[in-house]
Amino acid sequence: MSHIRTVSARQREIRAYFSETTARAEFDRPSPVFAGRDGAIRPILRDAERLSRAQGPKANLSTVLYGAPGSGKSELLAQLRARLTAMHLSDSPIAVVSGGAALLTDAGALGAAVYEALGSESRKNLRDRFGWNIAGLSLGPVGLSLDRKDDRPPGVEENRLRKVAADINESARNPTVVLMIDEAQGELREAAGASDNFVLAMHKGEAHLKLLPIYAGLGDTPRLLADCHVSRLGYGKDHLMRQLEANDVAAMTEEALAALAGRNPHRWVDAIVEHTQGWPMHLANVLSAVAERATPEWTIDDNVFRDAMWGAGQRRTAYYETRLGSCPDLHPTKYVAWARLFQADHPVHDRAVASALDVSHEDARALTGRAVRAGLVEETRSGIYESPIPSLLDHIERRGRELDAVDRGADRTATRG
Repeated sequence: MSHIRTVSARQREIRAYFSETTARAEFDRPSPVFAGRDGAIRPILRDAERLSRAQGPKANLSTVLYGAPGSGKSELLAQLRARLTAMHLSDSPIAVVSGGAALLTDAGALGAAVYEALGSESRKNLRDRFGWNIAGLSLGPVGLSLDRKDDRPPGVEENRLRKVAADINESARNPTVVLMIDEAQGELREAAGASDNFVLAMHKGEAHLKLLPIYAGLGDTPRLLADCHVSRLGYGKDHLMRQLEANDVAAMTEEALAALAGRNPHRWVDAIVEHTQGWPMHLANVLSAVAERATPEWTIDDNVFRDAMWGAGQRRTAYYETRLGSCPDLHPTKYVAWARLFQADHPVHDRAVASALDVSHEDARALTGRAVRAGLVEETRSGIYESPIPSLLDHIERRGRELDAVDRGADRTATRG
């Protein structure tokens, strides 16, 4: 029984060590699987501080974090949430809101989410003054229905948002609202296709909320914002998330292993750097796997480490398979050709894809578009692509060879039969 309690306590310590907490944020100490992102996180915190002092909405304070899967976008949002929660904004309360497409296309849903995030004191003010109550994202007595109609005239949601904003601002001391949309490529695609969305109104400061939108998504996220008619962001607000430098990965690995194992086993660091290739998601998987397999006394040996690396490799493989599955246009018979094409040390254009895969230019364009949405490649410029994750390409090529071998074996069996 004591062993079970010890393991349970250790698992709680592991979760606390790898999670973002307000206490960690107050000391400005990032998670050990997060580094090298000050260039993105500091401007956002400055924008929140600036917005809190403003008398009203400001334009072009939005931020886009985009890049390949595993580049740390969701982790950065966790960092931001912890730090913003720890901030003491004297001029106005702060509400950190996370959500999806409804927050970009439905004024009532956004208003209800802000109401929920403001905190008990501000919520009491809203409830006392307007009779608001959070229930199924309904604003009830304010009279804003969440029922959507395809034939609404332009500006309906924008006008509803202004009404919501006016009530929130009047009763909650003009709060600062940080809106976080993860996996934003899907949400923005839905918003852009809606008959009425207010994404542009938010970016122009016309939403009448002190709103700081933060979008985290794959490589086509900036283009999808343009589809929502947001043509420019403030200077320095567009951050391409890529892999971490090898020395940063090594430093973080040494720190985490020393904390989790009670010592600093240098001989494992190089293997982790090679396995992760600088991608924070894979680094988190490795370190979590090591911690989970440590004995209750926190000892780690070579056998534990090898088992942890195997487990982390399985998770990486499953993740890559999920990404491949979300791009059915890339047929398995084309896997090897695709991997070899993108393993070259130069960007790839649609014509090269068409030639390598023996498809039409139109089909190649459709395929690369789907591959961008699936996170297999990044569109660095219009019609120009690259795959920044070598281990993903290695996986695609290996899967292609495996499937080809299975097909050849089946053909030989059929021939003998």
